[in-house]
Amino acid sequence: MEILESIGKALGIESLQNVVPSLKKAYEVAFKNNDKSFLEKISLFYDSYTQEKDKLDKEKKGIAASTDEKVKATLKGVQTPEVTAVIKTPDGPSVVDSIKVRLKDGQKAMSRLIERMFTERLKQFDKGLSDEAIRRIVIAALANAYGESSFNPNLVGDGVDSVGLFQLNRNGLGHGMYKSWKEELKTNPSAPDPRKDPVKNISKILDNVTGNLGKSLIARAKAGAEIPELIKIFCYEIENPAKKALNTNERIAFAKSFFGGDLSRAPNAVASSAPAAIPVAPNVASDSHETLGKNLHFPIDLGGIKHGLCDLASGQRNWFFGSSSVAGMSKSMGGRLGIVGVNANEFLQNLKSTWWNKIETAGLKPPYQVVITGLGQNSVSNDSSVRQALVSYEGIRSFLSSKGVNRIKFITVNPGGKYGVFCAKFNEELVRKYGSNCVDVRPYTTTADGSKVKDEFDGGIHLNGKGKKEWRKVVLSALNESPQVASR
Repeated sequence: MEILESIGKALGIESLQNVVPSLKKAYEVAFKNNDKSFLEKISLFYDSYTQEKDKLDKEKKGIAASTDEKVKATLKGVQTPEVTAVIKTPDGPSVVDSIKVRLKDGQKAMSRLIERMFTERLKQFDKGLSDEAIRRIVIAALANAYGESSFNPNLVGDGVDSVGLFQLNRNGLGHGMYKSWKEELKTNPSAPDPRKDPVKNISKILDNVTGNLGKSLIARAKAGAEIPELIKIFCYEIENPAKKALNTNERIAFAKSFFGGDLSRAPNAVASSAPAAIPVAPNVASDSHETLGKNLHFPIDLGGIKHGLCDLASGQRNWFFGSSSVAGMSKSMGGRLGIVGVNANEFLQNLKSTWWNKIETAGLKPPYQVVITGLGQNSVSNDSSVRQALVSYEGIRSFLSSKGVNRIKFITVNPGGKYGVFCAKFNEELVRKYGSNCVDVRPYTTTADGSKVKDEFDGGIHLNGKGKKEWRKVVLSALNESPQVASR
């Protein structure tokens, strides 16, 4: 824990163990987690400090507001070999600094580490890769890492098979690491899974990016391929998830959300190195749609609304309609029609004018029930917009009913972002209006007044991995009950 003592001395404090409660608690939390890696301890220290500080009355406890800034600045300025890779950004403009959505400090640290390690390895690996090409590969890596783990190095998925930032599977890319770990456990039962070490996890992915699996990715980047195509190649040939097409569309949507929708060039790229425009891979970012039997798949970019995904099929129990939360939250729970950044009125107008026509043209039969989620979060910023969002929700319900959808559920929205108070008001009215046809996740994921997400589930605009798991449990339980026809 020498690094924490260094932070204390930088702040003019001899020992962090003998200071105000917030710092003391943070030190204790980090110190007790001896099985954690160095980076995890730093993340635990800062997260704990922030949480404890917020609980204290600064005046009564004598914590000056400037202390918070000093801690942040000192953490960012610590120069030791173990943290330099996280804190230091690549030479030239930083991709991570161009991300427009709010990331937690731990997420930003992991995304910086990905950018740094990819940039350094790729520069060494192939001198023919331009700065622009490297940045595009970095964005592809960030989009896939976020899709896999939301930048959580400790995430365990696929039951217990996949672990870490890039979800290295014990039967796939992570097999060697998993096998070595199992051997080590025989003599050291407390040995940590190396796949949770972000440096080792990223290094393993880079071994494959610079190996046979990454040949296509490198070649297309050098040829000037656009970011959506590189995201697809990374997803298909490096990550290789079970639902490649769906995951690709999700990850392209994540990248568009991160960088404001424009993926024609890497953000902050050097202008002189910008490549000529190259057509993107088919069925990844075009506006056309493709009908496959009784399934409908098409990316959405209509009426000025940002990119999204559609994956619907006849015979499904649930269709989830809504914003980007549809992609991140309702995965594997049914059909999905989700648009990044869309508000309730935009959704209603496009559903009526275009999207439902595509559904009917494809010959799809409506599901047992349609579930509306996330739209309110993008709709409310004051009392007037709360009322308008509720009118639009009712318009969606009415339109779907006219098309033969008799079972419609609404899910309370996540109060992430700066309009949490108005999200809380919207949720109150939503529950009051639709009663048993509204799945109320607030008791499980938000604070008592409903205006903020619980700290343990806070992932910014969306819930973090733990929060998504809780959300899915609550929603699935509610949807498996016998639904009633939505009230008018």
